[in-house]
Amino acid sequence: MIGIGINENVILKISIDFNLTDTDVATEEATDDFAEDKYDENGMLITGSGNRSIIKVWPLQVPDEKDAAGAVKTTAIRIAEALDATKDLQNLFMSFVKYYKPIAEIKFDRFAGLNITAQTTANLLNEEVLIAVTKNLANQFIEMMRPFFNDPTIRLRVLLVRQSAAKAFPTFRKRFLSSNPIVESMAVTKEASKLAFTNYEVTKGLNSNAPSATAVDPNKEPEAPKDAASLFGNSTPIE
Repeated sequence: MIGIGINENVILKISIDFNLTDTDVATEEATDDFAEDKYDENGMLITGSGNRSIIKVWPLQVPDEKDAAGAVKTTAIRIAEALDATKDLQNLFMSFVKYYKPIAEIKFDRFAGLNITAQTTANLLNEEVLIAVTKNLANQFIEMMRPFFNDPTIRLRVLLVRQSAAKAFPTFRKRFLSSNPIVESMAVTKEASKLAFTNYEVTKGLNSNAPSATAVDPNKEPEAPKDAASLFGNSTPIE
């Protein structure tokens, strides 16, 4: 079962479910293997101890109108945040595709069909536009990767962080993936691995796999992994 930490010998599989809103649903035909997927109260797919685990990629959302301190953001700041979020999602997909195809053959166009220009970036504050960007990137990723899904000859090492201090669900790191990668080839030795939790993730308890019912004490000094081997988790496919 795949989990928080570094997972080895990952074989990329995929289950497509564009349940982005109650009224906007587009799904790829499901196989019997996915007939009984169950979700928890937070909308996360529940993983079991079987031969598969699912990591859900959430659709882009319109940035909040206020920051963490409650101050109202300017429209320009919110547009910049939305634009950065579209780049972050493309980089997430790119993190995987580059291990399967030459860089020159990888073509993403996150704004395909959306008429997003320097003069129309305010449209990125529209939920439907961000859903369309999510679909563009996901569909382009699928088409480029289709020949390689379930290929046992290509095995990856994948780092997953905790969703939040309160939620012990494994998820992908979202930002700064060039300097803090989440994927590498299994051809890289553990000793040479570049995958590691950041200081921020350790401080916030995002490196912990403690059950959700166990609150992470924000006043407790976080413990970083004592050695590289302690980061490495299970060897199961990722879907």
